[in-house]
Amino acid sequence: EPTPAIRQTRFGFVAKHGTRTMGFLCLRIQPSLFHAHVFDIIVLREFRRRGIGTQMMESAIAWCKEQGLKGIAVIVPEEEVTNQLFCRRLQLRHRETIQTHDAETPTDTYLMMRFFNPENRGWELK
Repeated sequence: EPTPAIRQTRFGFVAKHGTRTMGFLCLRIQPSLFHAHVFDIIVLREFRRRGIGTQMMESAIAWCKEQGLKGIAVIVPEEEVTNQLFCRRLQLRHRETIQTHDAETPTDTYLMMRFFNPENRGWELK
């Protein structure tokens, strides 16, 4: 199985209107797992609910597919139901619950993933 030809492991996508930045998305490639992990997606408050986050995620997904990656992952806190629904609209599904043992953040988080090819659904995370 070919390894994605990616040397750099962090990438960003920026949404702009003219010279004004409306939002950004940062992802990290996990070359050994052949997938990308979105570790930050932010849309400025005045630009929310206009599909900008969706467009950035769709661009990131398309780019990951072009790079030959198997999937994309997002970690969402358990209480952030709106963000979970956002991920589900983009066909990311709950893959694993990560239990937090930190007194400052006592809630669990969900690993949500989308695999790009049906044959990758059985692919297990290590």
